[in-house]
Amino acid sequence: MTIRAMKTSDIEPLHRLYSRLAARIPNHPKVSLEQFATELKGFGTGRMEQRTAGAPRRAFVAVRTGLPVAFASTAVCTEGFWELATGQGVLRFVFAPPGEQEACVELIRRATARIRADGGERPMACVYGSGPGFHNWACAMVPSAWPWIGHWLCMAGYAPAGSEIRMRRVLEKRPRPIALPKGSELRVATAPESDRVAEEFQHHRHLWIDGQEAAQCHNFYEERFVRGRGKRMSYTEWLGVNEAFRGRGLGRAMLRNAVCRAYDEGCRVVTLTTDGCNFRAQALYVSEGYAQTDTMWRFGWGEEG
Repeated sequence: MTIRAMKTSDIEPLHRLYSRLAARIPNHPKVSLEQFATELKGFGTGRMEQRTAGAPRRAFVAVRTGLPVAFASTAVCTEGFWELATGQGVLRFVFAPPGEQEACVELIRRATARIRADGGERPMACVYGSGPGFHNWACAMVPSAWPWIGHWLCMAGYAPAGSEIRMRRVLEKRPRPIALPKGSELRVATAPESDRVAEEFQHHRHLWIDGQEAAQCHNFYEERFVRGRGKRMSYTEWLGVNEAFRGRGLGRAMLRNAVCRAYDEGCRVVTLTTDGCNFRAQALYVSEGYAQTDTMWRFGWGEEG
């Protein structure tokens, strides 16, 4: 077994390997070889792309009998983003089959050493948004379908640092919309990464009340993640209510009305993720007909995780 930088000739066998592993993740769509080749070293969001600009981004494979059996990619943040600070390193995306413990653990160790050599401090692993957009709806966190990856990260020196849960709802009929407060204004918002996805595949709305921004609901259709999927699914990337406006049912109204818009566009499945400890939000989603389909984990280095 050897570990080296990824080559172009690795893409096709990596695609076959990834496709087998992705099939274990609930409801995960298939990604074409063309998109896989284009985006494997990319990011789930344009914001992450911008916040690592100018720093080394690397991709490594563990090779056995001439074929790649494990993959890992790395980067260093030049700007803070989510829980990542400026100068912090990130082991962005890792995958390998369950029988390749030795190869993958060594790959993780070598990739982490490379992060440190590139100047990355306090590395984190598998952070939301750090992987390619096609994977698990732009979430690079370790899914419950890949528990061995979490185990191997711990063997290599990482520790769990937090979780997100994915929730899903199948729309059998159009939900009943909720009236927004009288005098409020619902504005169309531009996605920060609008250069990466056609306008018709995003539906972001901000609610304004008495001249103040009160709530936001950002949504993407599945085409934003996997080419050719169109509007089969709508993903709520962000739902938030500003503190001064909480307790008025605005979060429910924004979510429900976004689902209605998606239904009118032909979408019949809606999904979202939320922090594993945000029980208030989870209760809202369950009351709106969502059910949990996955738990995903991010990792920090050792005790710092």
